Amino acid sequence: MVERSIVFAVAYGLVILHDWIFIKSNMGKKERGVRYALLLIAIYMGFDYVTASDFYDLYDFVEFFLREPGTAIVNILTK
Repeated sequence: MVERSIVFAVAYGLVILHDWIFIKSNMGKKERGVRYALLLIAIYMGFDYVTASDFYDLYDFVEFFLREPGTAIVNILTK
C-alpha cells in the first residue's frame, strides 16, 4: 500500500502542478470547471487504486444505467 500511495502522490502531484500553471493563464471558467471535474473523478479512481477497495467504477455506473435498455435491445434483435 505504501508503494501505491507513493505512485498516487507523485502522479497527481505532477498533474496538479501542471494544471495550476496551465489553468492559471490559459483557460476560461467553463474549461476550468470541466478540467477540475475530470481531475476529481481521476482522484476518486486513484484513491480506489491505493486502498484496493471495491468502490464503484465507471463500469458499474454504465451497467446500472444501461442494463435494462441493452437487454431490451438484445431481446428485440434476437426474436
